[in-house]
Amino acid sequence: MIKSLTDEISYSKWAFFQVSLALFCVSIILNLSALEGFWRWDDPAFLTHISSYSPWQDLINPDVWQDISPSNFTPWLTFSYTIDLTLFGLNPLLFYLHQIVVISATAVILNALLALWLPPLYAIFSTLLFMIGSPVLLVAQQLMTRHYVEGLFFCLVSLFFFIAHLRHSSTALQIISAFFYFLATLAKEVFFPLFLILFFIPERNLSQCIRSTTPHVLIALLYIFWRAAMLGSLTGGYTANSDFLSQIDVAEILLSFSNFPNLFFGEYWVLIVAVYLCLTAIFVSCRPSSCLFLVIVIVSVLAPLIPLVRFPGINIADRYLLLPWLVFSISFGFFAHRCIVRFKLSKTLLFPHPVALASLAIACATALTSLETRRIVLATSKQFDVVGRFLWSEDDSAGYFPSTLISSSFWYVTELQKLRRFVEPTQTAPVVIVDPIFLETEYTDSLGVIVEYSEACQCMRPSDVGVSNLLAARRQNERTNAPLTLSFKYLKNIFTWSFGPYEDGAYHIVSNTMGVNEIPRAGSQRVTLDPGVGFILRYTSPEGWTTYSTLQVIDESAEEKFWRRSEL
Repeated sequence: MIKSLTDEISYSKWAFFQVSLALFCVSIILNLSALEGFWRWDDPAFLTHISSYSPWQDLINPDVWQDISPSNFTPWLTFSYTIDLTLFGLNPLLFYLHQIVVISATAVILNALLALWLPPLYAIFSTLLFMIGSPVLLVAQQLMTRHYVEGLFFCLVSLFFFIAHLRHSSTALQIISAFFYFLATLAKEVFFPLFLILFFIPERNLSQCIRSTTPHVLIALLYIFWRAAMLGSLTGGYTANSDFLSQIDVAEILLSFSNFPNLFFGEYWVLIVAVYLCLTAIFVSCRPSSCLFLVIVIVSVLAPLIPLVRFPGINIADRYLLLPWLVFSISFGFFAHRCIVRFKLSKTLLFPHPVALASLAIACATALTSLETRRIVLATSKQFDVVGRFLWSEDDSAGYFPSTLISSSFWYVTELQKLRRFVEPTQTAPVVIVDPIFLETEYTDSLGVIVEYSEACQCMRPSDVGVSNLLAARRQNERTNAPLTLSFKYLKNIFTWSFGPYEDGAYHIVSNTMGVNEIPRAGSQRVTLDPGVGFILRYTSPEGWTTYSTLQVIDESAEEKFWRRSEL
């Protein structure tokens, strides 16, 4: 069976081995900077979760799973963290090494898959184009995106074995393909529509493809009900079921999707889109029967992104755009190949084919944009690294003023402190001061030094703003008698709120456990909150004055809570 598979690709076995090794090494080199990382973003939350529960509980116990994510069902991610923690302990370097090895293996299987149809040069180019894209370079830096990385690997392996099954009518290959599709769905929901693509893949007629996808369809049906049972919701995502349809705005979706080329290519996007559309038109004119398949692929890849447009938003070419970038990279190779075959020019080194020149230009533009995007993201990553190492090593004699980034991602702090207590139960952690409102009632007398993160040196340094200055500024800006109203309810992992009476300005939830988060006047969000967690509502006017509510406690209840302060 292995011999028949290697015979399918457009390489000799030795050439395929050499190319695979080269692609693997290039991928490792491209992402070596990830090995310098500490725990970032959601890593501490996943590590504390897997330290508290077994992997099997994430598969069968909804309460356990929703402790880590009430929005998405991605049990392979926690299982992958568990594997690393078991093998490597709390050594982030080896976690990141695992990450970039999987990315490199994905590049190898992508090249093998493309070589089922394309000559080696085009398969290699599409693979390299994919490897240098922003989504790939960014997921290497974020362990919490492991489910996208490994899910994509499973997806491509499933597709490879499915094609081999169609060509050899092998039940064993069909089952292997279905098994990897199953793993891909457990990794991330975005890989669920793969079975639709398999229906229409232009290898056999539609009826043959549908019959061949029977195990995939059964897995898809199982997954739908399994996911719904684990999330307590058919839709999942970050919004309540009742708000799901109201969150869909066609104009907003189209505007967001139309910005993808800009996220991929930066200032070069107009020219690249023009070239791509020309190549697409030539390909479709040569292969009009491919139109339906192209539409199915586009819909399958973009549809799962619709709920993300409004919240959390798609503002950077990161994990959310990994599949769209894959589709672009693959399709560009196919379109370029068809165009060069269709319009053969005289072979001369002095006058390369225009498509070859365009391909090189697009690769260069992609690399420039991707490296700049990664530079920006690495600046954010560095802050997590430095702050994380500080919180991991210092004690409660030090205080810390979190930046806006850390305050809005405060679960990072609370979960990292919880993880440290797992490892060092007797050790204390630095005191984190999220807002001056807490300074008068807690811990300021015992603090030896208060530090903050400096972007200039990318290090922790003593804060220029002392406690007394913060208190003075707060008292100067605060209006203790200004009107303020709030209502909220937390039920079945849905937090619903309404604030007032001001229509302008900014509302922030301020909490020692949730950090500082700016949120709209009213809305709802799917989120897991610990029982009894408290928050204070802070309103900041356009003129700069502030006012605070009293401390509010969130408990799960069908009854809405109200608080109001009329002007005194």
